[in-house]
Amino acid sequence: MAESFALLCLLIVPHIAEAVCDISWETLNERISQETYDFYNPPWTVTGDSIEVGLKVGISQLKSAGVSDLSLTIHVLQTWNDPRVCFNASSLPSGQTTAPLAYRHQGLVWSPDVYPEGAVTSTQHDVILPNVFLRIQPNGTILKSNRLTVQIQCPTSDTKFPKGNQRCIVRFKSYSFTTDEVCLSWLKEGFTKLDDFSSNVVVDEIAIDTCKHTLFLDEQPCIELSLSLERNFDVYLTRIYLPSAIVVFLSWISLWIDVRQVPARTGLSVVCVLSLMTQTVGLMVVSDDDGSILAVDAWMIVCLLYTVWALVTFITAHYLDSTCQRRAQKTAIMNVEEEMNNSKGKSCTIVGYKRLERVVKFVYPVSFVVFNVVYWAYFMSG
Repeated sequence: MAESFALLCLLIVPHIAEAVCDISWETLNERISQETYDFYNPPWTVTGDSIEVGLKVGISQLKSAGVSDLSLTIHVLQTWNDPRVCFNASSLPSGQTTAPLAYRHQGLVWSPDVYPEGAVTSTQHDVILPNVFLRIQPNGTILKSNRLTVQIQCPTSDTKFPKGNQRCIVRFKSYSFTTDEVCLSWLKEGFTKLDDFSSNVVVDEIAIDTCKHTLFLDEQPCIELSLSLERNFDVYLTRIYLPSAIVVFLSWISLWIDVRQVPARTGLSVVCVLSLMTQTVGLMVVSDDDGSILAVDAWMIVCLLYTVWALVTFITAHYLDSTCQRRAQKTAIMNVEEEMNNSKGKSCTIVGYKRLERVVKFVYPVSFVVFNVVYWAYFMSG
C-alpha cells in the first residue's frame, strides 16, 4: 500500500529535477537572507501542482516510559522540491552536491508542517546548537532534518503486564494542508535503526504504511510507523518483583522480634509498609488511566497487604501483652498473689499473644508461597 501511494505521488509531481537554473548559489543565498523572494508561500503557488514530501525516520533511542507511554528519540528527514531555490551546480565547490543553509535563514524557506500525531510531549534538541539542518540541491530539492524526543500514547491491552507484547503507532501528519496540496510518502527504507534500543523493550518488528486523516479540512496527508515491542521481563523482575518480595520477607522477620521490643519492631514494620506503599503509588502513576487491574498491580497490592498484616499482628500482640501486664499489676496491688499464677492469667500471657504470633509465623510464609504458585502459574500461562 505504501509503495502504490508513493508511486501515485511521483506521477503527480512535475519533473522539476530537469529544470535548469542559471543563478549561482552565492546569489541565491544572498536573496534568501535578504528576503528578496516570497518563500513563505508554498511551492504549488508557482508550479500549480501538489508537492511530494518524502519522509524518513531514524530511531536512535527507544525506551518504555511506563505502562501506556513510549519515549522515542528520532531523526526526521524530509525532502521536497521547490523550483524557486534551484541554482547552477557549477557554483558549488568541487565534489559538493548540496549547499547548506545557515540556521538563521532556514525560516525564510518554506517547509511542510509535518508533526508526530499523538505525542504527549515533543522536544526539539538544541545542545549545543539546535539539531536541525537544511541543505539545498541544485535542482531545488530541499533536505531538512531535525532531532526530536517524543513521548507517545501507547496503551496496552494485556492485563498480564509487564509480560506480553505492545504495539505502538506513530503517525506523521500535515496539520494545515490537504492531499491536493501535499503528498506525503515514505522514502525508500523509510526507517533506520541508528543505535541499540533500551533494555526494557525489545523490538520485534517495524513497519511503515499510509493512513487516512480528516479533521477540519478535506483528507490530509498521513503516514504511520508501526512498532511491535516485546517487554524485557528481566528488567521488571529485578526492579519490581524482587525488591517487593524482599520487603515481604523482612516483614516476616519482624515477627521473630520480641513483642516487648517496641522500637525495633515498630521501626522495621513501618519501614516495610512505607516502602511498599511508595513503590505501589509510583507504579500507579505510570499505569493506564482506564482503571484496569494489571498483573503487576495485583502483585504489589498483595505484597502491601502482607506487610500491613505483619504490622497489625504486632499491634494486636502488643495490646494483648499490655492488657495482661496491667491486669497482673492490678492484682498485685490488691495483694491477691494467687491470682497472678492461676490458669486465667497464664492463658492471657501465653495463649493470648504468643499463640497468635506462632500461628502467624507459620501461616504468613506458607500463604505467600501459595500465592506465588498461583500467581506465576497464571502469569506465565499463554
